[in-house]
Amino acid sequence: MSDSELSVGDPFEGTHTDSDEDYEPENRTEGRYNLKNLAAINFSSSDFSAEEESNAQQPKHLSHGNSTPPTDRRGRHEKRPNKLHEDINTKIREHILSFPRYKSHYSRKDNIHQKFFVENYNITFGKPKSDTCQKCDKLTNKINGANSDAEKKVLEREKSFHIVKADHFYTDLKDKTQLSKNDPKFEVITFDFQQNLPLPVSSSGEVFYKIQLWVFNFCEHLGSNGKSYFYIYDETLAGKGQNEVASLLLHFFNNFIRPEVTAIYIFSDNCASQNKNYMLVQFLHSLVETNRYRFICHRYPEPGHSFLPCDRSFGAIEQMKRKHDKIYLPRDYINIIKSANKHFEVIQVTQDFLFNFRDHFQRFFEKSVKQKFQIHTV
Repeated sequence: MSDSELSVGDPFEGTHTDSDEDYEPENRTEGRYNLKNLAAINFSSSDFSAEEESNAQQPKHLSHGNSTPPTDRRGRHEKRPNKLHEDINTKIREHILSFPRYKSHYSRKDNIHQKFFVENYNITFGKPKSDTCQKCDKLTNKINGANSDAEKKVLEREKSFHIVKADHFYTDLKDKTQLSKNDPKFEVITFDFQQNLPLPVSSSGEVFYKIQLWVFNFCEHLGSNGKSYFYIYDETLAGKGQNEVASLLLHFFNNFIRPEVTAIYIFSDNCASQNKNYMLVQFLHSLVETNRYRFICHRYPEPGHSFLPCDRSFGAIEQMKRKHDKIYLPRDYINIIKSANKHFEVIQVTQDFLFNFRDHFQRFFEKSVKQKFQIHTV
C-alpha cells in the first residue's frame, strides 16, 4: 500500500494500548491507525528529511528572518453584520444622557456607612415583613417566652397545626384550579376587594389634607383561563358590603362563566361584612336551589394566610400605579389596570348592576338560630 493510500478495514485492526503484553511496536515513528469505519492516512516520518521537518515546524515569521512575533490579527475582519457601529453607540449614549435627571434629596451616594458596606461587604438590609399572620406572631412570642419544655412543645404543636391547615387551603386551591382547566363542567373563582384607590393622586401636599374620593376595585379571578376581571366604581355609586359582592358575583356568573359549568368552587378571605355572612350563603344557596348549578362550595382560608390570585393581580396594578404621578379621574385607574397585564379585563359598574339581596332574601329565609351566627372553616 502506498503512503498516500487510505486504509479502510476492520475498525479494531492495528489498535493497541500500552497495557497489551504482546504488543511491541517495531518502529514508534511509523504506524497505521484505523479509527473504526473512518479512513486514515498511512504515514511515515522517514518520508521527510531532517531539514524539511525542521522547516515545517518553524513559524513563518522566523523562516523569513524576522525574530519579532507578528501582531495577532484574529477578529480584525469586518464580517459581523449585527455589530453596532461606533457612531451608533455614541448617539445612543448621547440620547440617554439627554434624559432629565436630578439628585435625590434622600440619596445615600455620599454616605460613609453606605460606602463602607458597598466596598467591603456584599450584603443589604432587608425590609421588615408586613401583613403577617397575627396568630403566627402570637404563638412565636409565646414559644420564645415559654417557661418549660412541655409548654413549648404544646405551643409548637399548635403552631404547626395552624400552618398545616393554611397549607391545606392552598393545596386545595391549586388542585381545584388544575381540575377546572381539564374539566369543562368545573370552575374555580377567587374574589376580593383591592385597597381603596384615592382620587385625585397628586404630588401637591395640599391633597393630603383634603377629603378624597374613593374608588373601589373588585377582582374576580377565573381558574380555568387565569384571567382577572375587575369591577370598578366609586363611592358615590355604592359601598363595599354584602349586597355589592352578591350583585357583582351574579353579573360575573351571567357573563363570564361557561354555560356547561355545573360545579363551582369559590375561594375568598374571611371578611365578615363582605364574604362570610348569612346573605352570601343565601345567595349561593338560591343558585343551587333554582338548578342554576348542581354544586357550589365556598372555601375560607386559615386567618392570616389568605394570599389569593387576586392579590397577585393587585400587586401588578400597584407597580403600574407607581409610574403615574398624577391620577385625576376613575378612567385613569381603568387605563392603569388595563396596561398592568394583557389578561386583565375591566368592567365599569353602573347602577343597574346592583341589587338589594339582603331585603329580598328576608322573605324566603328565616333565621332558626337566635344566637350569633358563625361559619366554621373545614
